[in-house]
Amino acid sequence: MDVFIALVLKMLPLYGIMAAGYVLGRKFPDTIAPTSTLQIFLIAPVVLAATIGTMSFSAEYLLLPLIFYVLCCGVGLLTYRVTGGHDGSRNLLAFACGSSNNGYFGLPVAMILFPPELVGLFLLAGLGFIFYENTLGYYLIARGRFTARQALQRLTRLPTLYGAILGVILSAIAFSMPEPLQPAAQNFRGAYVVLGALIIGLGLSRAKGFEIDRRFLAIPLIMKFMVWPLLTWAFVWLDSNILFLFENDIHRIILLLGLMPLPANAVAFALQLNVHPERAAMVVFINTVVALVYIPAMLLLMGML
Repeated sequence: MDVFIALVLKMLPLYGIMAAGYVLGRKFPDTIAPTSTLQIFLIAPVVLAATIGTMSFSAEYLLLPLIFYVLCCGVGLLTYRVTGGHDGSRNLLAFACGSSNNGYFGLPVAMILFPPELVGLFLLAGLGFIFYENTLGYYLIARGRFTARQALQRLTRLPTLYGAILGVILSAIAFSMPEPLQPAAQNFRGAYVVLGALIIGLGLSRAKGFEIDRRFLAIPLIMKFMVWPLLTWAFVWLDSNILFLFENDIHRIILLLGLMPLPANAVAFALQLNVHPERAAMVVFINTVVALVYIPAMLLLMGML
């Protein structure tokens, strides 16, 4: 119960920012596109480069992001396969269901549950989701409006991809953030969180009403709250009984990552590419609300509280 209350208290300001984004989008609809562009082309690349660049990658744990990248690609392609329609909806859901909100939602939970060294491994494993979003995931959502060639061209111009690559290079050379730059890096991280929540509200403001296709809503709920947990449970069982790659603490990280809701970046990319941004905002918002109750309940069920 203490974890549930702590999580709710940490999330409440973000829901307030979402509400502010909704009001802002209704009153000033022209602010929607510039805000998502700012997030994708400036804030996110800097945050990725700064965050990944200052992380220390231990060789024995490098399998973690690779495992999650494979899982992301598998779930994204599965979602694309089972979702019908030719209006870009399946592309949006493929991107969203293949990734997770490990940033401003998952990180506070990890900080409550784990000591600092495990929080670092939580971030390391989350790189698999970041690379999915900026490779196959982006390609899938871009195909909702563009040809295969055009989608690949847009992918190669995506600055967040190069921000992540730069971060890996900086980490490999043991980059240490100069002290004068540390406050600026922290400010960018704060802006990333605020804009992420704001963009969800901005996307919601474009909706004509609050009705949504039940199938469009059901698919991400099933993928995020049934398929993802089953996949991570299956891997943990396989590792515990056959592979013996990781210790129990890493298994807990893997299980927690399997419980995360849809990524807020789904709304930013949907706005930037004009692939049903209002539907993206609606389904991400509902998914995040459900996760607020679902995650503590599942953690209790798994004996992690």
